[in-house]
Amino acid sequence: MSRSLFASYFAEKIRMSPSLGSYLGDRRRDSHYEDALSPHMLQATKELLERYQKALEAKQKNLTIEDVTLAWEVKIGLEDQMFPLEQLSTNSFRNTVLDLAFNESQMYPHPSESRYRDYATILRTVVYNMQQGIASRTVLPRRICERLISSIQEFVDARMCIRGTEEAVTDLLHFLKRDYLPACRTTIGICELPRGKPMYRHLIRQQTSTNMTPEAIHAYGIKEVERLETAFRRIQAAMGRSKRESLSHFYKWMMNNPDHYCKSTADVMKCYRQMQKRIRETIWKENFDYTLKTDYHIKKVSKDMESSSGGAFYIASSYRPGEFEGTFYVNTRDLKENPIYSMYTLSIHEGFHHYQYQYMIEKKVPSYMIYGVTNNGYSEGIALYAEELGDYSDPLDEFGHLVNAIMRAARLVIDTGIHWYGWSWEKAVAYMTEHVPLSSSEIETEIERYICYPAQALCYSIGRKVFMENREKYLKAFPGDSKGYHRLLLEDGIVPLHLITTKVHDAIHKASI
Repeated sequence: MSRSLFASYFAEKIRMSPSLGSYLGDRRRDSHYEDALSPHMLQATKELLERYQKALEAKQKNLTIEDVTLAWEVKIGLEDQMFPLEQLSTNSFRNTVLDLAFNESQMYPHPSESRYRDYATILRTVVYNMQQGIASRTVLPRRICERLISSIQEFVDARMCIRGTEEAVTDLLHFLKRDYLPACRTTIGICELPRGKPMYRHLIRQQTSTNMTPEAIHAYGIKEVERLETAFRRIQAAMGRSKRESLSHFYKWMMNNPDHYCKSTADVMKCYRQMQKRIRETIWKENFDYTLKTDYHIKKVSKDMESSSGGAFYIASSYRPGEFEGTFYVNTRDLKENPIYSMYTLSIHEGFHHYQYQYMIEKKVPSYMIYGVTNNGYSEGIALYAEELGDYSDPLDEFGHLVNAIMRAARLVIDTGIHWYGWSWEKAVAYMTEHVPLSSSEIETEIERYICYPAQALCYSIGRKVFMENREKYLKAFPGDSKGYHRLLLEDGIVPLHLITTKVHDAIHKASI
């Protein structure tokens, strides 16, 4: 049997990207790391995408799910090439210096001088791309550059540089201070950049795998915030609070209650491990028809990464057993960033990332349908959807669930507000402060993330919307069969969201014949 187009494409992609092969467990090229955003590699990537675009066009009929997924991947990849995204690729949220150090510490069992030389080359490419950005007026906001400089300086001062990259890191730091910072802009949205609005529309498609418009997403976000505030009112009453109390006062009361926080980082980690066991023994068993062989690890974010990392994140398992294992990283820099009421929902979200990947790996879904797809709308959307499967009979757990839900809804409003409607930093902070029960430092971190990573924050709620709508259709046709629906979601790997709708439609149609 001949290899599928997607399998061939993915094999070529791995040859171009040694780090992808290493991540998947192929150690033959551990001594190298690709310079993915260099002019040469961008051109090579474009040529690869164009070849497979032609191959798909030649096939035309009888396209499989793999073919349709590859077609989406190729389309989005070629659209990427229409915009100077590489000129904005290093920022305070996606810091190339720190990312390389993290990958080195987590992915490679042995040192390699040639790999270290590749890292230095990558950092020189960062400088080149940012120089091109100055020339094209495609530059970072000043506040983001200041944060980037600060985090790299802390990294250098702590002597954390990978051996052989010290000079390249120092050169990057000097360039940022001397040349780049003076050229930075005072605005924060990419709509202020040349061709910024078309770029943002593309990033929405890339991140959500839908064709929703910025206007529709903004309006949907406002509607969701209103719906969730009504739910908060119900929790407020259940906790015996006065009907006259404002939501903002209720939020502060919840956030300032010392009983809602762990006493130590050890307690934080213990609570997350308890949540892990609870979720596996309830949500997974009740909603899925397969028992996973391995669970995820839970680790603290290292001290040197705390200031630049989010509150929590998951790194997926390698496809090859015995290599990198799925890990949920918890940032314990501040106990107040890990309230007990949010731990259950957060554990569902990050834990489900592991369950979705591990299910696909153990069910032998082809690796290219798991790791060869750029689709946050699916992977983040399904994790947010999974939060809806939780048991929120405890008002404290429900409060935490609503905190996460309203944060994701507010993201729709703020991300589109910043990048489509040109909101200022102050307006974004004011909106989130009014509607989301987070501390001021957490709010600033969130908004900085939206600025650095346009449209990424949209994928959660938009993906959830698609999964919830299709669940309703499926269960109407197959009452009580949630396990069947979830099998349908996971069985083919990570696919564009429109394929989920197609699969549900086909399942219902087949059953009606």
